[in-house]
Amino acid sequence: MSEQSREGALHAEQDSARESVPYIFTVRHSVITMKEHATNAIARYEPFDPKVELVNLHISGDNSEIGIHVKDLTPEQKAERQARLGQNREDFARFKESVHLQQEGIQKTIAEIIDYARSYDGSDVVQLFDIVCRNAPLYRFSKKQLDTFLEVLGYYASAHQRVEKFFEQYGNNPSAAYERCFCRKPTGKVELEKGPMTLHFRCYDFDDYVCGHEGGFLSPEDHDQYDRYEEARQWAETSGGCTIPGAPAGDWALQGVITLENASKNCRINSEYKTYQESIESNGIVEVDFSQVEINIDDQGSMILHTRVGRFHIMLAQHYKRSLVHPDVVVFQETSDGNVEKARYSLDTMHGMLKNEKNKYLIRRTLRVPIFFSTDPKRGGFLFTFNRDMVVTIKNTSSSPIIVEYQKRFNDPVILDKRFSELVQGHEEQHQITRLFNPSEGDMSSEMIYADIALKADSIVQAKEMCIKQWLRWMKGQYRIHQSTRSEILSYYRDGKDIQTIASILSENSLYMYGQNTGPHVVAHVIIMDLQHDDPCILAKTGEVFDASMITEQEVVELFDEVFHQEHVANVKRWCMALTLLEQKGYSRDEIVYLLYQESARKWRSLALRAEQKPTAEF
Repeated sequence: MSEQSREGALHAEQDSARESVPYIFTVRHSVITMKEHATNAIARYEPFDPKVELVNLHISGDNSEIGIHVKDLTPEQKAERQARLGQNREDFARFKESVHLQQEGIQKTIAEIIDYARSYDGSDVVQLFDIVCRNAPLYRFSKKQLDTFLEVLGYYASAHQRVEKFFEQYGNNPSAAYERCFCRKPTGKVELEKGPMTLHFRCYDFDDYVCGHEGGFLSPEDHDQYDRYEEARQWAETSGGCTIPGAPAGDWALQGVITLENASKNCRINSEYKTYQESIESNGIVEVDFSQVEINIDDQGSMILHTRVGRFHIMLAQHYKRSLVHPDVVVFQETSDGNVEKARYSLDTMHGMLKNEKNKYLIRRTLRVPIFFSTDPKRGGFLFTFNRDMVVTIKNTSSSPIIVEYQKRFNDPVILDKRFSELVQGHEEQHQITRLFNPSEGDMSSEMIYADIALKADSIVQAKEMCIKQWLRWMKGQYRIHQSTRSEILSYYRDGKDIQTIASILSENSLYMYGQNTGPHVVAHVIIMDLQHDDPCILAKTGEVFDASMITEQEVVELFDEVFHQEHVANVKRWCMALTLLEQKGYSRDEIVYLLYQESARKWRSLALRAEQKPTAEF
């Protein structure tokens, strides 16, 4: 990006920060109100916290029999034991029933929130939280669960109001909206649509889509970054849409709300002519720019001049993608017998110069065509001047005003497959919704890693492998690969794709092969730098000292593919199997999506196994 663009982006960021202050206060007020509603709601029922209840079940009971074999118990003790075991089974059955009820309640509450937000564009976030408070007593939501809903809706409120403010200012001017976000004017047509928490740019020009995907930090005008831009173009060739998780170059306040659609391959060109009239006083001039007229030409656009002695047509040289299709510039006069050619000039494609009908070259950069009212030049008329930039200047050389009428062709791209376009927009919007309900994957503890290595490793070689793989898995977390894959699975599944197709796309399509998009040597270098600060540990089985700082970059690179690619493919298949299992238990697509929102992808299989079988409908 140029220094001027960076300066523009900085000013835009400062302006946005100042303008967003009232909205920040509004969000804070909404959060305070929601906290009050949560406090009032939880006071009306006894909350159910699965973790606390499970601990209570484990520690309950009589411990007097510890260390005594069942055969040594007295008949009274055996009877008491059987009664206690029966009570425990009942307690666990009630616990399991409560857990299932609560999971179902969370799933239904999420569905209600999303459906309400989509149905009522102006819905207030407090209204959305009231859905939670209404369901809380029925499903006995715990305080932690209420706090999670509060956090999610607080983020939603912030995103929703930022979207509303931006759309209020730029909704009627998509080109200006694109320039504000990405610090460059769009080359082609751009449309802007608003979702509950997204701003969706539909880009009909491929380069506009590529630049948008790069957040405005890369464009075809940046000649110093040509290689990077070409890589971005190659990636975008296979992409129908994307989300921008970070902030675009022009406005930090739009972080996480921008989605893009590549409409360049899903459109057709509708061409139409628009007629313009201009009055030219004596010795006055008018300029007509035809440089943007021909994009996809079937016939030649013309400029028509009305005068007292007739109509004149000016046919310009045809250009298509910088190639000369028809090299002549011709001026015709309408007569009763048809159009009479008054002047013709051609472009010599070999020398790149204009020449007239006598084959004489015109050294000047402009082409002048005088048209007179009569055979007497002194009466004046018109002087047409054509330059190489396709700008036609018309000068009135007569003593009275004239009217100039000209037509220009406009090419308006429109979507071919509206259903596909809606799917792309819905798919990208689904990513933003999925990010709202994105459970933590948990942080890595180096102490736990080395404790595990010290207990389980049989040799230094095995210790190295265990250490490297754990660090690579942690780096996958830093690159948010699990979260991205989880989001793609849920988005594709909600789009209606079958599970096998989803698994194939995420396992084979280069767009989702995150290992290929991440340099192994870059990752290895980061890991090696971190390992330099770790203390040695003693392997319990051999007594050897394992020093992780001795691991080399090449050893990390050798295991990179196994963790970033092979484990990724295995994870995709395992996580998709959870969807299959839930389908087999009778859950609908929407129920499965809202159910899986509750857990990280690693826990999907456990959740699916615990889920109860849906009753079969009777007819």
